[in-house]
Amino acid sequence: MCSCAHFFIFYLHRPYLIAVPKMTDYSEHIPFAEKACTFLTGSPDPYHAVENIIARLETAGFTRLSKREPFADKVEPGGTYFYTVNRTTLVAFGVGAKYKPGNGFKIIGGHTDR
Repeated sequence: MCSCAHFFIFYLHRPYLIAVPKMTDYSEHIPFAEKACTFLTGSPDPYHAVENIIARLETAGFTRLSKREPFADKVEPGGTYFYTVNRTTLVAFGVGAKYKPGNGFKIIGGHTDR
């Protein structure tokens, strides 16, 4: 016996059997949704969003850089870093462990709207 519900529809007087799958169990996604809600509630504006993300990055071992100082002697292969601009923009990046000067790089960006 199929676990799907079946019903008939009639289109131009021809019956077609359509299987409707049972409802998906979303319970495994609840913890992620709760974390997202907590983050969004605690981040009502870009300032709070940046501060919340900084806390997570620092917990994960990212190193804070200053936009006012050169990065050249601070950024190393295998490192993870971040800096902010006006407390509303956050730039976080990691350098591959096998990176060598002259190799290419990839950028992924995102933004929030006020």
